[in-house]
Amino acid sequence: MKTVLTWIIALIASLGLSPITARVIKTNRTTDTVTVQMANGFQYAFSGCSDYCVGDYVSAIENGTEDVRDDIIVSVHYSGYADYAGNPLE
Repeated sequence: MKTVLTWIIALIASLGLSPITARVIKTNRTTDTVTVQMANGFQYAFSGCSDYCVGDYVSAIENGTEDVRDDIIVSVHYSGYADYAGNPLE
């Protein structure tokens, strides 16, 4: 199993993709947009509010480029919810 996981991670990296974990900080049901923030403060937005709520965590794949400001989320999946006071991103 460890060998397969290592191979998958190497494949993702060779395609210029990067995994990220982020927390949902805003949803806009009118425009169907979810805004997430990584621990380093970078924010991404993607379409498809579905069941996302503020406080949810997501695991995503981005097309990591030289300039992080033009990266695009290519895949996103729900990763959990932390039901406690405070913001772990601060």
